[in-house]
Amino acid sequence: MGAYLWMICVLLFAGATPVFAGAGPVEKTDLVVLSNGNEILGEIKSLSQGNLTFKTDSAGTLTIEWDEILRLTSRRRFRFEFVDGRLLIGSLLDPPQEKALLIQQADGELSIVPMVEVARLREFDESAWERVDGYLNAGFTYTKSSSLAQYSLGAGFKYLEDRHSISVDTSFLLTDSKNQNKTEKADLSSSYRRILKGRWFGLGILDLTHNSELGLEFRATMGAGPGRYLFESQIQDLSAFGGLAYSYEVPKGEPSSGEVESFLGTSYNLYVNDSPSANLALNWLVFPGITRSNRFRTTLNISLNKEVFGDFYFNLSYYLDYDSDPSSDAGADADYGIVTGVSYTF
Repeated sequence: MGAYLWMICVLLFAGATPVFAGAGPVEKTDLVVLSNGNEILGEIKSLSQGNLTFKTDSAGTLTIEWDEILRLTSRRRFRFEFVDGRLLIGSLLDPPQEKALLIQQADGELSIVPMVEVARLREFDESAWERVDGYLNAGFTYTKSSSLAQYSLGAGFKYLEDRHSISVDTSFLLTDSKNQNKTEKADLSSSYRRILKGRWFGLGILDLTHNSELGLEFRATMGAGPGRYLFESQIQDLSAFGGLAYSYEVPKGEPSSGEVESFLGTSYNLYVNDSPSANLALNWLVFPGITRSNRFRTTLNISLNKEVFGDFYFNLSYYLDYDSDPSSDAGADADYGIVTGVSYTF
């Protein structure tokens, strides 16, 4: 079952890519003025993790620390996210003062914003495909003393629109040992966020899971509810959310069933800009039962990525799946582990 779920994950991930069409070359007329007085012409791509990605013809793609920039101008449109939760779409006019942005929206309205208040920006006139951030990872571990081998594969992407974002993450973990039964774990997690006012957002989630350690052939969970960014900056963000969910399960050796649950969760991201760069991500979901009020489920995923070179990262992650009242007697009530591997980001 796990292999089939993983194949579905890969097909969903690969099938999405043809939707995003490429765009022609962009004239590089954006201007960056640095604190040392240097002026650079090129193409502003994004601000993330406190660094501006700036593409030039002569020097390739540059990574410039946000604190080193005095002025930015561009005729093209960008999506701006601010630390107070606001969101704007507009172009960059020549600002009347240093360390500030003069943003012109589509209706002509002008906004002067101190650069320190900008959490992220992203080119918005780019093709849909260029609004996608993604990753691929793989890992292998072997222990001779126990003849234990562990294989892991993963992939994911995040797509941004003006006030919408969609993310999909897939993973497959196979553990094989001469002294133990082979176990499989396959997951597909998808979420949709709609940015609202005052740091609030609407959230939709879809999770597909197979876990032989828990005696779970298949589980599909769908849910929706409100959420809020508790704080947001260039190097970190923390959000909390909750709502109602419905889960359909196929336990090993037991009849399938469906039930209503509530859910509460939190998501935290921390970015380290020093070279080599690193990022820490934490996602924690809790599912108190409603149909079965004595049941309590939780999933926890913590991932640390450390830059090796270029777009390649060393990955160390920890996962925990716990069920206080498993639907199958064939599995355990908890599954947890540490996974290492190499990731490529794009």
